[in-house]
Amino acid sequence: MRFGVGDRYWWETTSGQYATTPQLLAQNGFPANNQLLGIWLPAGWQPSWFTGIQSDMDQGDVPVFIHYTLGDLAQYGNSAWSYVQSQQQAWLADVSRLAQALAPLKGTVLVVLQPEFNVPSIEDQPGFGALLAQGAQILHAAQTPQLRILVGACPGDFGVYAGTTVDTVNWDAFKPALTPALGSLDFLAFQEMRGQIFDGAQQTPDQQGLSLLPARTLAFAQYLQATYGKPLLLAYMTVATFNSPSDPLGWDALAAQATAGVLAEARQLHAAGLFGIMAMSLFDDLSHNNDGKDAWGEASRYFGLIASNGTMGQAALGAPPYTIKQVGKAWIQGTAAWK
Repeated sequence: MRFGVGDRYWWETTSGQYATTPQLLAQNGFPANNQLLGIWLPAGWQPSWFTGIQSDMDQGDVPVFIHYTLGDLAQYGNSAWSYVQSQQQAWLADVSRLAQALAPLKGTVLVVLQPEFNVPSIEDQPGFGALLAQGAQILHAAQTPQLRILVGACPGDFGVYAGTTVDTVNWDAFKPALTPALGSLDFLAFQEMRGQIFDGAQQTPDQQGLSLLPARTLAFAQYLQATYGKPLLLAYMTVATFNSPSDPLGWDALAAQATAGVLAEARQLHAAGLFGIMAMSLFDDLSHNNDGKDAWGEASRYFGLIASNGTMGQAALGAPPYTIKQVGKAWIQGTAAWK
């Protein structure tokens, strides 16, 4: 079992000054087993975003590239599959661009293709799985004797959270889209995200199923392993620490409790086929919802384990020292307990 954090390799601290995730992990006392480095690649990503990563790979770190160039497919509603079809050649070209950018590296890298694909109009489309398979084949073809590229797909744990641990109806729904890709995938990833705001609506802890999150995470992992038989990665988990001024429910503490609970299940998760658990983000990103379109609204600014010292609306973290949030302390303690 390895642990890790996202959501980028280089972080801007103050204007024109940058630090890498491994540097910031060391400076803030994270355990050495936090070796998975999540790097999100939205539309317009650049290879310069992971310049210098080879030195950390030489020390045992493993980059996890989350290829997200199609963005949030849920925003297209019942037209999501039509949108993907219109973009598939551009998408394959971008996967090829990623393969070329990875080719000089030595070691092992993981690539997660289009997370959270399991939305209406896509999850029942075998053609989407065929597209994933093409992407995986492009990446595998870029392997060299020095570079191993492992490719996975990442369904979201969507459905009913309130009072629900096993949600087979919703989990079964993406089987048509995923099955055609299986022969070309090395692993499956999944995610667990919760927060006080979702799709513009205020959520309670019960609506978000926070008390059941550890049990549900284990149940989803066991379902994926039993259904598909692939190694598993919890590619990103988070409980946003945002508290609405009109309803301050103490989501700092809730996030810490839920995260500690999931990490306490690490051995059972490992037995269910999980080889890694990653936090969504090392730091809060105060620029995350500048366009006002994130499904998590203002809560999306608070996905980190460490608070930003920056200015609202800006991505720069500000100068250290930084404040490790309650959820960050739970993460440090929980990952340090793994032997």
